Amino acid sequence: MCESSSSRLLIIALDGATWDLLDGWIAEGRLPNLARLVAGGISAPLESTIPPITPVAWLTFATSRNPACHGIFDFFRPIRQRYTDLIPATTDSNQHSTLWGILSQRKRHVGVVNVPMTFPPEPVNGFLIPGVPTPACTDPAYPPGLLDELRQHGWDLTRDAALAQGSFDEMLRYLQDLVRTRTEATCHLLTHQSWDFFMVHFLETDQVQHTFWRFLEKADNPFRDAILRLYQEVDRGIGQILDAAGSVPVVLMSDHGMGPTHYHVNLNNWLVQEEFMQWRRRPATALRRLGYRLGLNPTTLYNLLPQELMHRLTLGDLRTGVAQIPTEHVGHRSSLTQRLVRRLSRGLFLTFNDVDWSRTVAYSTGTTEAGLIYLNVSGREPAGTVAWGKEYQRVREQLAERLMNFADPWTHRPLVKRVYRREELYHGPHITDAPDLIVIYRYGEYDHKKGTVFLSTHPVEPVRDANATHRLHGIFALHAPGVARSGERLEPVHIQDIAPTVLHLMGEAVPRELEGQVWEAGLTDAYRVAHPVQISDEPLIGPTAGKGLSSSELETVLERLHGLGYIA
Repeated sequence: MCESSSSRLLIIALDGATWDLLDGWIAEGRLPNLARLVAGGISAPLESTIPPITPVAWLTFATSRNPACHGIFDFFRPIRQRYTDLIPATTDSNQHSTLWGILSQRKRHVGVVNVPMTFPPEPVNGFLIPGVPTPACTDPAYPPGLLDELRQHGWDLTRDAALAQGSFDEMLRYLQDLVRTRTEATCHLLTHQSWDFFMVHFLETDQVQHTFWRFLEKADNPFRDAILRLYQEVDRGIGQILDAAGSVPVVLMSDHGMGPTHYHVNLNNWLVQEEFMQWRRRPATALRRLGYRLGLNPTTLYNLLPQELMHRLTLGDLRTGVAQIPTEHVGHRSSLTQRLVRRLSRGLFLTFNDVDWSRTVAYSTGTTEAGLIYLNVSGREPAGTVAWGKEYQRVREQLAERLMNFADPWTHRPLVKRVYRREELYHGPHITDAPDLIVIYRYGEYDHKKGTVFLSTHPVEPVRDANATHRLHGIFALHAPGVARSGERLEPVHIQDIAPTVLHLMGEAVPRELEGQVWEAGLTDAYRVAHPVQISDEPLIGPTAGKGLSSSELETVLERLHGLGYIA
């Protein structure tokens, strides 16, 4: 790898990677190529966005702007005209230049492979193959024809973990195959395309942790080392990619971290308990409420399913009908099963359709680990009860104060670390789309449950299997001998600072309008003196506003998000 400053740069992105796992495996010699990058460079925890979720974090990285500027706060957007419907978030809301857009504007050659939130692909000076969520299009990449060229070599970069089927063993093999396919295609592109900037993203590291973390502490389970086995496949791929790229600076990063979940928080149950949310006064709702009190809820019912049926339900199938329920197996898709689950959920379980919105003050929805609370605001929501102005502020403060007293009934520990008002986190033209309150839990083992279905009777529910959910801190490393300091672990670098740092390392001026800063703490004194940060006032040309998803594209995106487990 490089011995001096270079105008080219490579980013390798491992979705959801955490030093909590990697440090130990690197020390044991199990990940030699990652060890080479870390030992020969500078590393730090990566501080993600709030909430630390894939679409928000990656678009914040790409634009170096907070979510209220690019307009993405979640995988989904609430439809203000209806309480029960969500639509997938797309980059149509973002009018700001991306890192690869800035480089393209400056006539630098770029290559971007499978980075999330890049559909529809913007025209770049090079090529861009979008990542999740991307609909099943004939040719979703830029330039047209590139995917067909790669398919002729046997590489299909439109596949992702959402298509994984079968047993745990089959899913692991599928994820490993995805890593090998992307590695081979990346090496081909590195050696056959002109590039100054290249970025490749591996979603499989995130998906393997979500699925297999539960087995990490089970010594007798054959999948105890499943996460390690996937990372070893990635590590082999990194070695091949580094060889193909040659001597260039390398950034290794994730979008957030990961850790185990032991409790689910059902925030809407708490809102009902605290009388911020009210039920409809009708026989059907009264009957479903009685069923809940008797234990007829999605979580209890799922735990009673025969093992064979459990095995046939994928995470996506379950979320389609009853939001998120703990799963034992990733099974084969079945349209009959999907219809059955949907019908059961609509007929048996309490949902937002049972809420009396004319008497409700607040509600929670979304797919993030943080609790996102929306006030039922007059003029914004269809049956709003809270007036803008003084009443809005009063109700919001009352909610925030009440949330700080929210205790886990199982452990009696205070549950909430902090409640943010949206203006404390975000600023920009899309702040009106942001949640009114963002709830951060005190302990990482608590995961906010998503959706418009009431999953259990309790505000807090112990998890049967300790699966994984996102953490605020991911990974960052910079390997650039002579440029970056070597062998140290520094304080966290914010994900917003990476794009300006990349521009600086490539010898480019940093646009003044970017919110992030160059991460000079990781650079050598000699490099900083010889290469002071240059600031540019040039106007940036943002991406052209898209036309939105067609109905068929929307359907395929929803199916992909079901399969990945993000649907709520």
